[in-house]
Amino acid sequence: MNQIGVEEIEHLLPQNPYDRRAILADPTEIAKLKARKAREEQRQPTAQQQSPAARKAWDDDWARWGFEVCEKYLLAALAKNGWLCELFGEVIGKKTADVRKHMLDEVATLRRELAETTAKLQERLARLPSVKEWEPDTVHYTGDVVVRDGNVYQARRDTGTAPAADHPHWICIARAGHDGCDGLSPNVCGAFDPGKKYWRLDIVEFHGASWIARCDDPGACPGDDDTGWQLLSPGGPRGEPGVTGPRGRKGERGARGQDAPQIISWVLDYKRYTAIPTMSDGTAGAPLELRGLFEEFLMQTQGWARAE
Repeated sequence: MNQIGVEEIEHLLPQNPYDRRAILADPTEIAKLKARKAREEQRQPTAQQQSPAARKAWDDDWARWGFEVCEKYLLAALAKNGWLCELFGEVIGKKTADVRKHMLDEVATLRRELAETTAKLQERLARLPSVKEWEPDTVHYTGDVVVRDGNVYQARRDTGTAPAADHPHWICIARAGHDGCDGLSPNVCGAFDPGKKYWRLDIVEFHGASWIARCDDPGACPGDDDTGWQLLSPGGPRGEPGVTGPRGRKGERGARGQDAPQIISWVLDYKRYTAIPTMSDGTAGAPLELRGLFEEFLMQTQGWARAE
């Protein structure tokens, strides 16, 4: 079997030149092929007479040998300096370069977008936003500045809620201050007049006390409660009479007036026991009620008759 030459196993070598070179470079593989050649020569005369078990064993041996050859060849090709190693390395290197280039492009795009967004945000924060009156049922966005009840608020986030000092969606920038003296200083208005309209800080006198209006149109003074008016100073007790001053000079006599009308006649109403005077100017005077007088007269008269 060892005397078999390479030429005799030529038909057993693969057609691929790389596979042929790998097998011919390995003495062990050559020895396996020669052993296979020898077995074929021994079994060829009786191949038709082999049993199924023997035939299966021969096929398994052939398959095992082919698997070993392929495995060894594949390992050799993938080993360092193998032709598959170089090919895979080239493919992986190219793919890695493509991935790296794509990643660098994506990072550059993200950096550019971040820089643009940061510049816009800084520009927005650098200038004072326009202040507008708060409106209900309106969405306000982050950074919006609104005025409500004299207070100035800025939105911390997009929100549709009403601004308040303790609300997490708003921050109070400035609170409402006290009004100046233009039209809002205390105003003394004299005695209280129910038919007059009063404004905040108006001061009136009522029953000897001083009251100041807390709001516009405070209502009746002092009213049923103290929400409209606030007492400034209560009325004091009546003071002692002062010293009598000197008698003034007598005034000049005035012009003579007209004569007072006089009673010229009476109209008697017997049903009502009244007497109505008729004046000299033709008018009727105040009626004189006589019923009580007659009743008293009769009672006294009857009392005297019983006494006799």
